[in-house]
Amino acid sequence: MKRALIALLAGVAVFGSVFAFAAALNVTSDTLAAGDTSVDACSDAADTSYTTSWDRDSGHFGVDEVTVEAPEACAHMTVQVALLDDDGGTLATADGTLDADAEATLEIVEDVDAVDVVHIHVLITG
Repeated sequence: MKRALIALLAGVAVFGSVFAFAAALNVTSDTLAAGDTSVDACSDAADTSYTTSWDRDSGHFGVDEVTVEAPEACAHMTVQVALLDDDGGTLATADGTLDADAEATLEIVEDVDAVDVVHIHVLITG
C-alpha cells in the first residue's frame, strides 16, 4: 500500500511539473508551435463551391469549376481539390495557387456529373 501511494504521488508530481512547463510556453509567430494561441488550419477553414453546366450528351449537369476561399493568411499557397463520390472514390482532381485574396477557381477537366459529387476535399499547403 505504501509503495502504491509513493508511486501515485510521484506520478502526480511529474504530471504537474510537465503541465506547468507546457502552460508557460508562448506563441509569438504565425508558425505552428506549443502554447495556447489558436492557429487556423487553411484546409479546415476553406469554403468551396462549384459551377455546373448542362451536358446534353449525359443528360446531367457537369461540374466545370471549383472555387476555394481560404483565410487571408493562406494567400499564395498551393491548393488541391478532389471531388469524391458516395463511396469515397475520386471523380476528379484539380490544383492551383490561391491568389492575394486567398481565393482560387480551379477548372475540372474530367467529365463529372454534379449529382455524383458528395464530398469535396481540400488540401492547402505552403
